[in-house]
Amino acid sequence: MTLLTYRNPLAVVNRIFNPSSVQIDMVGSDGFITDKALGNALGFANPEAAITHILSTHHTLLMPHVYTMQRGADCADQPERVLDLQGAMLLSRLVRSPHAVRVYSILHGREMTIEILKLSRLAEDDLAEDNILYFPSCRQRAIAAGQCC
Repeated sequence: MTLLTYRNPLAVVNRIFNPSSVQIDMVGSDGFITDKALGNALGFANPEAAITHILSTHHTLLMPHVYTMQRGADCADQPERVLDLQGAMLLSRLVRSPHAVRVYSILHGREMTIEILKLSRLAEDDLAEDNILYFPSCRQRAIAAGQCC
């Protein structure tokens, strides 16, 4: 009897989790992670093939969160496939690897930080526009002009 084994692209080989392996690139105020970095963080033997397999399996759920980015201005590098933070969190929830929960918690913590920063910027803008404080000497003119209550 012969036993044939095939290498599974989803095989997990890295059992020791390194939190610094989750590398999030910021573009403006949005966070992105490359498919290779996400596959390495999840501990796959072949990260690019594993992520490609997962994306093809869950195409309708994950593809709205997948983008192609060109690094550098000279365009010498090939474009990279990246996922936004929501897509990376969805993917890490679908994967059954030992590191999936830790990667998800790191990504979720980063997303919460970004959302808090966005909300604080919006709150500062609202405060700057809505809450106008007048000096006492200017208050009478503001009331006369109908700008103050």
